[in-house]
Amino acid sequence: MSEFKREERYIVIKRKHLSPLNEARIRETLATCGAPTIGCVVVEADWPNYEYVWQTVEQVANGTWQAARAQGGEAVAWLMYDEDGRLFGASANEDTARRFGEHSGRKCVPCYANPALVRGSDAVAYGWFEAGKLASFTHDPEEADELAAEQGAAAFPLYTHPSASVPEGWKLVPIKPTAEMCRAFHKADEHYHTSGSGWSSPDYQWKSMLDEAPQPPQRGKGDD
Repeated sequence: MSEFKREERYIVIKRKHLSPLNEARIRETLATCGAPTIGCVVVEADWPNYEYVWQTVEQVANGTWQAARAQGGEAVAWLMYDEDGRLFGASANEDTARRFGEHSGRKCVPCYANPALVRGSDAVAYGWFEAGKLASFTHDPEEADELAAEQGAAAFPLYTHPSASVPEGWKLVPIKPTAEMCRAFHKADEHYHTSGSGWSSPDYQWKSMLDEAPQPPQRGKGDD
């Protein structure tokens, strides 16, 4: 199997960096050149799931991608607890974990991972993955980040409950609009009333605000 290499295959322009007029000009130029646009998901380098997405791209390339587990709906491992209810181990194999639990009389529960979730107080541990399987875990999120980085991976919170996914066509946004979202609204609203461009209101203003909505912040242990 050839070594996976990250390549610059695309030219991406963020729409919020363009005025509607410049966007129209670029689209016209692309059409004139016969360069079609394509549907894709763009993950910026400062997003918390950036390295994870690269991992999944590499897994797709080498045939080890496991979609169901990555989406958080299927257990990624089974956690084992001692008599005092303390987490002491994990196994990526359900049969192994359950046999151990039956033999020792200890509790064995499935755990789930979803990199899109905020790191909250209900995370029982933090783990990282290799070839689509849980490689190891720790209770300390900072230690998990460091150890995962040594392996060229990214650490994610582990939960004892399946993660709730965001339905297609929906997006997590803050209850109170951020300053950036408010500025985007006023800018879009002014443009709507002065340009006569034919944009639909309030769709135009809402789209501008969504473009500025931040990603859910990552939180470590001890955060409120």
